[in-house]
Amino acid sequence: MPGVQDAENLYLENYEHIGFRNLNNLKENGVRIKENEMGIKFEDLTKSIFTKLGFNVDKKLRQLLNTKKEKIDIVINLSNKELILIECKTIKESGYNKFSSVSRQLKAIEK
Repeated sequence: MPGVQDAENLYLENYEHIGFRNLNNLKENGVRIKENEMGIKFEDLTKSIFTKLGFNVDKKLRQLLNTKKEKIDIVINLSNKELILIECKTIKESGYNKFSSVSRQLKAIEK
């Protein structure tokens, strides 16, 4: 039975397939995940990647900034009052561009 680290490595190796919700490739690569879990898994993997790169993924600040209506997926605190706000989106169809919806969401958070 694979360990937790092995499972995370398998998910990281399939990061792109999770982001594109490519169930067939995930199944072929031995990744068992329900489609309704992919968004959260993609967000968790993205947090893990930034953490491993040495960035400060600030969960407490994220909780302070989030409201009932607007929720930031990831806050990277660069200190000196500089932040990077990250909105994670998975996508099923490759031709759709989510820029406008993400842009609206980030502008709402900015206010």
